[in-house]
Formats: sequence, structure tokens, C-alpha cells
Amino acid sequence: MKHKCQLAAVVLLIFFVFITGCQERVPSNPKVALVLPLTGVLAPWGKACEQAVRLQLEGEKHFQLLVFDNRADPEETKRIFTLIVHKPDIVAAIGPLKCVCLQSALPIIREEPLPTISPGCFQDFIKESKGWAIPLLSELEEIKAIADFLNKRHLSWALFYENNGWGQSLSQLLQSMVKASPSVSYMLHTADISTLRPQLQEVKPKAIVIFLSPAKASLLALQIKKIGLNSYILGPYCFLDSQFYAVLAPIADKVLITTPQLSSKQATFEKEFIKHYYTNPSWIATCAYAAMDAILKAPRFSRKAIKKDFKKRLSLRFNLLPVAKSQD
Repeated sequence: MKHKCQLAAVVLLIFFVFITGCQERVPSNPKVALVLPLTGVLAPWGKACEQAVRLQLEGEKHFQLLVFDNRADPEETKRIFTLIVHKPDIVAAIGPLKCVCLQSALPIIREEPLPTISPGCFQDFIKESKGWAIPLLSELEEIKAIADFLNKRHLSWALFYENNGWGQSLSQLLQSMVKASPSVSYMLHTADISTLRPQLQEVKPKAIVIFLSPAKASLLALQIKKIGLNSYILGPYCFLDSQFYAVLAPIADKVLITTPQLSSKQATFEKEFIKHYYTNPSWIATCAYAAMDAILKAPRFSRKAIKKDFKKRLSLRFNLLPVAKSQD
């Protein structure tokens, strides 16, 4: 009996050693590589993505960022990924932006593998990379977050939107999803609403939805507050912008934006929406922001754990959060 107990103990010890030996080591100082175009014609997009990742990491001490300029060049991208996949303390990568660059790096990513999210490539690389590149957006999901907020609270509301196809399509979609019609609705050419002041003071909407560029939206929001309205100000994820945050910091508790997170829910691939998405660096940085959020939510900061978690996240979903909380 004694020998059987000793044998069982040895077997358990060997099993424990085997299991612990198979577990991937979690680096003491995990790093995330940003592979982005920081020079050349795509530099504004790359810098916006870097800014978005740093915004997500404010107050986060677990990660160090390693930033690489791939110049939007496939060969340079391939060289960078060849370098970073062999550094075990780099647990994930965000980038590149161009599909041709991502395609050049995919064989290297698969070989190691290194969990990677491309914030700018919207071709179907998900099947090729087994879920390691996750760039899908859903316009409907974003607008639903705003509509649900208005419907559940039965709020009177006003609507201001950009004089372009993007602003018009979002405003039409929102109006079709909200039970009550907006008390005020205007397509704006500028951010000046001084002529609308009497009407806004009369109807006193409880919420104001803005579909404008971040710069125009911040100016509009300040005018709304100067009028004396204590309205909620609701806007899309493109307001993840440093200028917008800086201007609206004093009233951040009443400003809610559709903050993105990567989700397991399937999204519809909307090519028309993507065309507008590419025209502004603030919008393309949204996926970079959500990518860093997904990395932070992994159960362990190791490649295997992050990759496994990435496979559950197929698209962006949106939570309507106050500006102050969306930075936490």
C-alpha cells in the first residue's frame, strides 16, 4: 500500500511538471508592437492609431509600446514582423494598415504565431489568419447604442449632422430607430448655431445627437452648454480624438460617445460606410483603440491567451459611455 501511494505521488508530480512545463511563460514586462505608417502619405492615419492606443493605455502600467514605422511598404512590414515574432516579450501586434502589407506579413504571423489586429485592412483575411486579424465594423451596431439610450429614457432630442453622405446616412438610420422624432434637426455647413439659439432655448431637448467631425462637434457642444442647456450630448466613436477630449473635459460627464470594443457578434461588412471611414484618421484609429482594449481584456498577457481571446472577437460593438469613463 505504501509503495502504491509513493507511485501515485510520483505520477502526480510528473503530471504537474508536464502541465506547468507546457504552459506558456507570461513575460514580466509584456510589450505590444505598433506597426504603422508614421512617415509618407499615410502618416496621419498611422499617428492617429498610435494616439488612440496611447489614449487607451493611459494609467495602464502592464504594457510597454514598441513603435515601428513600416512606411506603408510591404517589404519593410515583412522585415519588421520577421524581427518582432522572435521576441517572446512582444505578446501582440497592432497593424499594419494596408491590406498588401498585412498579406506580406501573414506567413510570418502564422508561423509563430503572433496575435495581430490590423486596424485598417477590411479584406477577408479572417479565415486566412484564423481570426488573428479582426477589422470588422458595424454602423448599425453603433447607431443602435444611441437609439436605445434615447428610447429607454423617453428623451426629447435634437439632431445636428454633417453636410455629406456619411452624416445624412447616419441621421436617417437613427431617425428610423428612435420612436420619437427629433424636435430640432439640421444639416450643418459650419459649427455655428447662433441663429438656432432661440429655437433650442424654447424646445429644451433633453439630448442632442451630433454627427460631425470631432473638431466641429467640440465647438458645437460648447455652444450648446453656453446656451444654458443641460442636455446629454451623444456622438459616434470618431470622437475618440485628443482635440475633442481636451475641449470638452469640463463637461465630460454629460458627453457620451459610442466607445468601441471588439465583440463576438458577427457584423455586416458595409463597403459604403468604409469608404467614408478611410477619409479621416480619427475614424480609422477606432479599430486601434478597440484592439488595445481587447489585448487588455485577455485573461493572461501571453501570446496563446491573447490569440485564444482574439478568436472570440469578430467585430466591433459600441457602448455609449461618458467621455471621462471611456478613457478609464
